[in-house]
Amino acid sequence: MSVISPILALPAPLATGISPQLAQTLAFGVTGAYVGGLYVAQHFFGTKTAAPNEPAYPPPGHRNHPATMRLRMKAVISTTRLCMAGVFWTVKRTGNLEFKGALKATIRLLGLSTAAIRNPLAYLLAPLLFIGPLYSSFLDGTLPGQHNAEPLEFGLTEQRNYVIGPLTEELSFRSCIIAVSLLGHLSPKWIVFGTPLWFGLGESFSCVQLANDQPTFTMLLRCSVSLAAPAAPPSQQLPVPLGYTSLFGWYASYLYLRTGSVVPSMAAHIFCNYMGLPDIAGAIERNPKRKLSIAIAYLAGIAGFVYGLKRL
Repeated sequence: MSVISPILALPAPLATGISPQLAQTLAFGVTGAYVGGLYVAQHFFGTKTAAPNEPAYPPPGHRNHPATMRLRMKAVISTTRLCMAGVFWTVKRTGNLEFKGALKATIRLLGLSTAAIRNPLAYLLAPLLFIGPLYSSFLDGTLPGQHNAEPLEFGLTEQRNYVIGPLTEELSFRSCIIAVSLLGHLSPKWIVFGTPLWFGLGESFSCVQLANDQPTFTMLLRCSVSLAAPAAPPSQQLPVPLGYTSLFGWYASYLYLRTGSVVPSMAAHIFCNYMGLPDIAGAIERNPKRKLSIAIAYLAGIAGFVYGLKRL
């Protein structure tokens, strides 16, 4: 059985596709456009001062300053649209298609199909993997509705972490890059394990910001192997690390290929951003009498995830 969903099969006019070299060049262009948009927005705002009603720390120009967040979100929305338009132009020119035909083919290649709605397993895999952390949160009483749960807020930080960030990143680094990779006839193995490296490269831009703020070896190490919870104070938030993004990228890319849709990847991205990096040691430290049940929950989640992934 092919790893790639029939939904993503190239129609006859696109069968010849593009060269692998051009596919990689376009993928680099997507990464450059996304990161470049962030840099331009942040660089130009960096010369301005905070408005009277905005906090002085983090300083203007910092990725967590409200005005900077607004500019960066507008920037990635614009560059994502530009990248999707680039895929449409590539499809149209490669297949010599009329507008409607090119639009239909582009929508399918970008994974904007509704087919994954009929596959609930695609949406359950990420929560299944996090059975351990969810159980730990239950023991801590921090799940929504429990006594220690934090108040539900939806400010700029939440908009960035749970809406604009995941959606634009999946559309750019998943949809657009996988679409051109399919046009370039790159192997499924490369698409699953290779294309997430573009996202890791893009995320390394955030590490540059972190290094500028706190230029120490410890900060660099934390950037590469750890993940801050989105709810952490701005001064403690870290960019998503390269190792974590690569692992998630392998899973999300496989999910994309198997379902033919980017929607499950978006849902998983939002969920993982909300949960943060699993911390079994911390969970056991907080609940030492539940050490065995916590370990069982973590192992059950991993086993269930692997089993579900094989049945996807």
